[in-house]
Amino acid sequence: MKKLDRKSRKRKPAIFLSHSSKDNILVTQLALHLNHLGIDVWMDDWELEVGDNLNQRIREAIQKSQYLGIVVTPSFLKSEWCKKELADALAKEKALRKKVVLPLRFKKAKMPELLVEERIYLDFTLHYFTELAQLAGMIHGFSRKKLTTAIGYKHLKKINEVEDLLKTCGWDGVSLIDADYFNDVKKLKGVTVRGNTIEFYPDEVVRLNPKISKVLKQLILQ
Repeated sequence: MKKLDRKSRKRKPAIFLSHSSKDNILVTQLALHLNHLGIDVWMDDWELEVGDNLNQRIREAIQKSQYLGIVVTPSFLKSEWCKKELADALAKEKALRKKVVLPLRFKKAKMPELLVEERIYLDFTLHYFTELAQLAGMIHGFSRKKLTTAIGYKHLKKINEVEDLLKTCGWDGVSLIDADYFNDVKKLKGVTVRGNTIEFYPDEVVRLNPKISKVLKQLILQ
């Protein structure tokens, strides 16, 4: 695991997840999985604090993030705020003249009008983990050919299957963990700390620390 300092001024998130607040549970799970796969995610619930200027923080996050993941659901389509974030993301894409916006379809939602011009999207509706592998692999910089060849005709069903597949493509296997949790994990028995990274065998750490909190146990075993 590698420590992720969300407050660092040098931080440039790999992906900003634009979504409706009504889909927080779904999007939080997606964000946790991406963190586990070594991808820095910007999500409002994790970043915004009391007193923050909402518009300014969102605008800054969109500008700093490498990609803008648009989590398209029925709730997203009804949200004016989400439509604004999408418009800002498309404006950034147009200014940079490169792919920035990544449509992510959930719950069989129709694609927004701004994204219907034959834009390819990832459809998480039926095969969540297979699409997760495609998304994470693309963000890590693996070619479409390498990813589709590795996946073949398989439908991945677990996060560890995604993890193993990405390792065959060249991922180093290092997950990201928030600084607060990093400091808690490094105190556990059975871990080796090397600067901003921690090395351990999950099952062994859980065995050596029977009173580990539910949250840390989930992070370690996920």
